[in-house]
Amino acid sequence: MKLVALLVVAACGQPKPEPAPALPAPVAGLPADAELGELAIMPAPNRDLGSWIPQGTFPFLVETALREGKGPPPRWLAVDGAGAEATLTYGETSRVKYGCDDHELTVSKLDGKATLKPGLVWLRPASQASWNPKPLSISELPIERGEQQWKRTYRVGAGTLSLVRVRANNGIVEVRWPSLVYTMKFERGEMEGADTSTPMDLSEPGVGQPVPEAAWSFGTAALLVFRVPSYEGLNFKAVVVDQARGREIDPMTMYLYHCAF
Repeated sequence: MKLVALLVVAACGQPKPEPAPALPAPVAGLPADAELGELAIMPAPNRDLGSWIPQGTFPFLVETALREGKGPPPRWLAVDGAGAEATLTYGETSRVKYGCDDHELTVSKLDGKATLKPGLVWLRPASQASWNPKPLSISELPIERGEQQWKRTYRVGAGTLSLVRVRANNGIVEVRWPSLVYTMKFERGEMEGADTSTPMDLSEPGVGQPVPEAAWSFGTAALLVFRVPSYEGLNFKAVVVDQARGREIDPMTMYLYHCAF
């Protein structure tokens, strides 16, 4: 009995171990559209004629319905394609030159201390801080050429994105994460003056062909953003996937008018 009492006293006198640090909350399934946020652009300080990225000094949103003067500005957690982060809020409406013939984009300036890489920026709501997104590397694999079907594949993190030409002017994107979880059709449309008499050449990304521009993982899910050239500008499409399924995020669609052809 004395031995038991001594052990109890010794145990009570020992300090309690420190609790383990809290881990980021896992992402359960695919988030709702409203939770995923917006796509923004960080311009480049100098103009590069070989790049789609606008020239400018501040990050911005391209919007059809600007939020200036419509209540308190939301607070966004921004992450760029290199993983740099910043907290941003809506600023004033501004104009950014882009494309030909002195065309300008009407944009919502984003305010905050931001040192971000030029290109696409993912703005997620401040309520989703625990997601802790990480940029995914994007690399291109050798193109597969067949008599009837061509296939162009990109490795994105642990997954792959494949463009498969099904007919002369259309095809399908296959997203594997790591198994096939999502497909998306693409097409080269008709336009007066455009040469569509020959099949699409997937070795040189052209009109209608989605190109992975940026990607981030969060938990077991990933946000993939495609740049899709048109005859007059660029479309950006966002797709969210996990290991079971995927879907396109319509509210994150963005269009930049550039110039015909």
